[in-house]
Amino acid sequence: MPTHLALAAALLVAASAGPARADAAAPRDESPAAAPRPAPRLPLASAKAVSHYLAARKAELAGDRQAARRELELAAAYDPQDAHLRAALAEALARIDRLDLAEGEARRALELDPGGPGAAEGHLVLGKLAMLREQKDRALSELRAAVRIEAALAEAARAEVEGTGEAPEPPRPEAFRLLAQVELAAGEEAAAAATLDRLGVLDPSQPSGPAELGRALFERKDFAGAERWLSRAVAAWPRDVDSWRRLAAAQESRREDRQARTSWEKVLGLEPDDLSALSALGRLSLAAGDAAGARAYHRQLLGLAPDDPAARVEIAFSWAEAHRPADGLALLDEAGEPPRSDDGRVPFARATLLQGLRRWADAAAEYGRIGEKDELFPAARASQALCLSRAGRARDALATLAPALAARPRDVRLETMRAYVLTRAGRGLEAAAELERSIAGRRRDGSGEGLADLYEALGSSLSKAGRTQDALAAVRRGLAVTPKDETLLYALGALTEDAGDPEGAVALMRQLLEVSPEHADALNFIAYSEAERGVKLDEAARLVRRALELRPESGAFLDTLGLVELKQGDLARAVPTLERAEALAGPDATILDHLGDAYREAGRPVEAAAAWRRSLASFDGDEHDEVKRRAAVQHKLSELRGAAGRPSAGAQSVALPPGNR
Repeated sequence: MPTHLALAAALLVAASAGPARADAAAPRDESPAAAPRPAPRLPLASAKAVSHYLAARKAELAGDRQAARRELELAAAYDPQDAHLRAALAEALARIDRLDLAEGEARRALELDPGGPGAAEGHLVLGKLAMLREQKDRALSELRAAVRIEAALAEAARAEVEGTGEAPEPPRPEAFRLLAQVELAAGEEAAAAATLDRLGVLDPSQPSGPAELGRALFERKDFAGAERWLSRAVAAWPRDVDSWRRLAAAQESRREDRQARTSWEKVLGLEPDDLSALSALGRLSLAAGDAAGARAYHRQLLGLAPDDPAARVEIAFSWAEAHRPADGLALLDEAGEPPRSDDGRVPFARATLLQGLRRWADAAAEYGRIGEKDELFPAARASQALCLSRAGRARDALATLAPALAARPRDVRLETMRAYVLTRAGRGLEAAAELERSIAGRRRDGSGEGLADLYEALGSSLSKAGRTQDALAAVRRGLAVTPKDETLLYALGALTEDAGDPEGAVALMRQLLEVSPEHADALNFIAYSEAERGVKLDEAARLVRRALELRPESGAFLDTLGLVELKQGDLARAVPTLERAEALAGPDATILDHLGDAYREAGRPVEAAAAWRRSLASFDGDEHDEVKRRAAVQHKLSELRGAAGRPSAGAQSVALPPGNR
């Protein structure tokens, strides 16, 4: 929740720009918009005062607050009885932290124009000063006084033009909006809505109270509150397209996909060419398993915005996350090459799809199209090196990293990727030596940036080189520098399990949970370890369900839950859980191995064999651990063909590598 101080600071800066129009919602009916606001209600009498006032505004826009204050002091000196100038000077003094002087000028405005526009401005400034001083009750009192005066002036203006056909001068909205924000920060949602509704009654061009309140809550990431008020807004004013957009986004953030899809369809009904709605509906259709619907929305999006890089990126990542990279690639190919652009997002997104298809060389080529000036360049070079390494081209991978590292010698992504490539090529000790030098350099110059990632990579390189105890010692050295670093605590637990001490690994993960109680990976690690050993299965189920609450779309976590259910003998749940895990994670060797176990136990040998064959096809490494895991799956396939009886539940289930948990 934003503090009063933060709100006031932002509003004090913005106030000099004049009255703000709401951009959050459409008018509440279909009548023509209100006439533009008239000039300020207190015209300046002196030409010299006007000149200095305009100079102050110019200085403020240029960011020179001291000059703005000096010009306003001169303007007030020429027209000392002008309440508007006094209030403007109070604002300028507040912006340079001269709060006592600012209060004095604001109170002078009250004296000069009691009950008039100057008093409203004075109360507004006093309200902001109270917010800066964390005086909530006083802020509410001053802002309510400003709102009362603004409302009275607006009612008087309305009565004055009644029957003439002229539009009355509306109130200045700032006091209403700021009062609503303070009420909202105090937990008084109903009062905030009433304040904004009052503004809407006085000025029909303003957003409705529920719409404005929903917008404020949405911006504060209070999606439940935003949904509540935005639902009221669209019920009362169903053509308020901006409120429909925010409502849909809030529902997506709360994982209410069905409701979000309905809301986005409302947006599309009001604005058929709305790109955000088409993008979201494609994404939500995929999440619901409606690939045909997703294609239709994404084709429409590409048809409307063929040259928009953001549209192509959104489409690519939506299909990548749905583990359907071939479909995403087909859509991009169907749309044709975009116009030549220096935007690296398009080749990066396409490379992601190719990487999902394990077309390592093609993916590397796409990553290679991203130039050095692009902000994605370091990530692209690291990803290109990864793909080349996976394609068995370690030398090319290292060559790709060399110029990037020369330009960015301290980029931890590039350093750790070089270590990965070397380690994968069987040069783990060389990688470890380089990482040690990099760590030593950072320690010498006092730079802690990236140290945890470097120590983690060091531990991994040493472990892959068969130096498990040295790996443990390296990670412990990192923890001596940053004792509560979550990355290193997790790495130490995983390495401890690799060293053959699962109980010790679980104990370390429990320590991590003391530091970070909602560390989803640690919760899952403990649950998986217990399930794999067949111990504390009830606790394992509880922990992995908590992990899934934190990351409900994790295929790895669902795999753990399915393994727990399998070990508990609950096949009715284990099979669909593991099927869902496969759907979310894509072809994963370990998940498919567990799914084969579940099918076998459920008396479905044909499907078990198919799952294990897919598991074998999903292995793509030649490390010792992976060779053993592949052999275990192959053994189960052979056993299924030749054995008369069925093996016991999960008897030879393959362990998930620690790095994937």
